[in-house]
Amino acid sequence: MKLAFSAASPYVRKVVACAIARGIDGQIEKAKIGTTDPALLAMNPLSKVPSLATADGMMLYDSPVICEYIDSIGSAPPLFPPAGPARWTAIRQGALG
Repeated sequence: MKLAFSAASPYVRKVVACAIARGIDGQIEKAKIGTTDPALLAMNPLSKVPSLATADGMMLYDSPVICEYIDSIGSAPPLFPPAGPARWTAIRQGALG
């Protein structure tokens, strides 16, 4: 997987934190790509970070989407509970982060 990132982005930090919590941070290549770089536009029509190219070539963008994807892979316990009050709490905490 390849993550387009900027170290200054809190949204990127949230994605990286999810990857660390899931134990898959070593599977993600971080690529510093500027928002005016055509390579980022190829990953994300909004030309924003974070953007993730998955191992199978799917392009994901927006930190909540990427975090949900990261939560679906690896063997660690899920970060986001199934539907119900606990899920709303987890999503709200993610928005605060």
